[in-house]
Amino acid sequence: MKKAILLKTCSVVLMAATTAILIAMTACKNNPTTPTTSTTFEDTFGKLVGSFNGVDAYSNRNSNYRSNQDNYYNGAITGKKWLCSEYVSRYYLQIYGFYINTRDYDGYATRFYQLARSQGGLLAYPNGGSVAPQVGDIICGSVESGTSSHVAIVREVGSNYINVIQQNLYNSSLDNSQTLSRDGNHVDPFSVLYVVDGWLRNPGGANVRRFR
Repeated sequence: MKKAILLKTCSVVLMAATTAILIAMTACKNNPTTPTTSTTFEDTFGKLVGSFNGVDAYSNRNSNYRSNQDNYYNGAITGKKWLCSEYVSRYYLQIYGFYINTRDYDGYATRFYQLARSQGGLLAYPNGGSVAPQVGDIICGSVESGTSSHVAIVREVGSNYINVIQQNLYNSSLDNSQTLSRDGNHVDPFSVLYVVDGWLRNPGGANVRRFR
């Protein structure tokens, strides 16, 4: 009797040990010790997403994120990392020597087209007007409520499209090259959210202008 009980006990212990080993093996399989690459939004902030004429564009993590970190180029503030308005301001400063002061509206694009048109020194052309967009223009879009806007740099113009580079729309390599359809001087929206209001253009020369 004692021998049978002992054999039964040994069998139970062996089964428990085997189960524990199998569980441990499964855990190792599902949680490998080899480091893996995280795909969280946090890891994308500041990641290079594109470049045009030597001016790099970066990911802002996601369109709702605000870093509240000023970015500088040659000692001048170009805006908040890495908003859409920061890229176009840095592009104009780096390529044209034209300073667009975004600090008056906290670095956001909400009043970009209006301020540039009224007091910023940039030439402004309405979407669907008499002047077509050209390479280097700032394409400006907004929502109907006027509470949110988006800006981008034109990198290519075709007979029925334009191609832009931007920050903080997709926050991926898609921002390096987005194609917008055009019919004559009318350019289609960036997305269902942002319709194109018009475009801004460097008036020429290297004079420094500021929004006041």
